[in-house]
Amino acid sequence: VDGATGKSFDAYEYVMPDISIGSLKIGDRQIAAYAYDIPDEAGIFGPNLFTGQLVYVDLGASRVRVVNKTSSALSERKAIPYIGTPGNGLPAVEILLPGKDGAAPADMVMAKLDTGNNLALRLPPSYVDRVQLMRPAAIVGRSTSVSGSRDVMVGQIKGEVRIRSFSLFDPDVVFDGLTPNVGLPVARQLRILLD
Repeated sequence: VDGATGKSFDAYEYVMPDISIGSLKIGDRQIAAYAYDIPDEAGIFGPNLFTGQLVYVDLGASRVRVVNKTSSALSERKAIPYIGTPGNGLPAVEILLPGKDGAAPADMVMAKLDTGNNLALRLPPSYVDRVQLMRPAAIVGRSTSVSGSRDVMVGQIKGEVRIRSFSLFDPDVVFDGLTPNVGLPVARQLRILLD
């Protein structure tokens, strides 16, 4: 099921034997294969590839480190659950969006942390009426994924969007997809521990 549209598409599951990334031995893993028409990418791997290990991500310093899971390596900060089904969940962050009146916070929202997204902030179209915008959102085109096409709107949120200790002020936002999503520009500002 496409996470952007909720529509189904054909995919195949395989077991890939003896995977390694650089000198890191991963072992045998189940993978999904499907039509993916983006010329500069051959595949995507996520933290679920490293089950039973901890993945430290500091993209601002261009570092990712995989270590064995021990209680001494765990963070003391409150953990944020993954979004999605157990075993296939995606890393998430909490974001605080300004309210429609421009003053009071709307509420804490769980957003996917998506390093494959070049946008700082993407929200579902239903959020157009939940946040204060500098001007009405405008349709700027169509987005196409493996399961179809849909309209894409853009706007500019009025106020502060807080993502942990990092803030975006009057940020541009794209309204598209089914789930709130923060992308690579935000991930580069955070240090993340994936369990």
